[in-house]
Amino acid sequence: MGWCFGGAQSLQLALNSQDHPLAATIIYYGRLVTDNATLANIKWPVLGIFGDQDRSIQVDTVKAFESALNS
Repeated sequence: MGWCFGGAQSLQLALNSQDHPLAATIIYYGRLVTDNATLANIKWPVLGIFGDQDRSIQVDTVKAFESALNS
């Protein structure tokens, strides 16, 4: 679990944990990856918490992240 910078690090840990799967990943804000192929390596639940009024992480980016995770 990570918040802001830690949220981005939480995602990076998930992306680099294919050999040691995690039980879950929690991202409370933080920079996102929206590439389907990159996110395909995450095979466990991901909880992302974001605000729709946040100017640094746009709603469209969060939706693209969710779509890529679910593809």
